[in-house]
This record gives sequence, C-alpha cells and structure tokens, in this order.
Amino acid sequence: MARRKKNPTPPTLTEWVKPGKLALIKAYRVDGASLNDVANLIGVGRSTLYKWKAQEPKIEQALSMGKMEAVALVENRFFENALVSNKPTDQLAWLRYNKRDKYYDEQPRTPKSDNVDSQLNALLDKIATELY
Repeated sequence: MARRKKNPTPPTLTEWVKPGKLALIKAYRVDGASLNDVANLIGVGRSTLYKWKAQEPKIEQALSMGKMEAVALVENRFFENALVSNKPTDQLAWLRYNKRDKYYDEQPRTPKSDNVDSQLNALLDKIATELY
C-alpha cells in the first residue's frame, strides 16, 4: 500500500501580512496573475483569499497596488509604442482612450421614427403589388 503524503500546514493570514509576503503578492499581480492565480500561488483557495482580502487591508492594498502597477506598465509601453511607431492606428487608439471627448468618433444614435416605418411599409406594399 502506498503511503499518503502528509499535507503541509496551510498558510495563515498572519504569515501573509508580513512585508516580504505582501511584496510577493504584489509581485504576482504585477506579473499579471489573476486573483485565482494568486490564491493558487500562495497555497490557499480562492474563497480564502477573498476572506483575507476582506479582513486585512494590507492584503487588499497589495493586490490592488500590484494590479495598478501592471496596468501602468502596459499603458506606458503602449504610449511609447504609439510615439515611436509609424502606425497611425496605435496613435489614434491612444488619443481615443485618453482624449475621448475630442477624438472618439461615436456616431450619434437616431431614435426610431414612425415616419420611417410608414415610408418603409409603403415601399414594401408597392413592391408587393408590382410583383403580384
């Protein structure tokens, strides 16, 4: 009969609020890990990580700061590429995102009109009478 491996003791909240462990959590998020990924990496379940996040502001802060840093890194890289590249789509995308009021070309939506419906119905009736 095979021997069962002993389960190591699960990590505790007090262990993960130490500065070194918080830096590790933040680094996981900077590297692009989702909350599920972070939970797996630190050896707890997703629900445990959510409980820790609700109980301990330091864990919440490490998770959110890591994500904000990751977003800032991507934004900076995108900005640098938009400046250097000869692709106007990159530059326009950056402008649309950051100067939405000036560069976003959303078409105004026209409300459905009864007049248009009646004109369309009249046209369909005319076509139907010509065919039959």
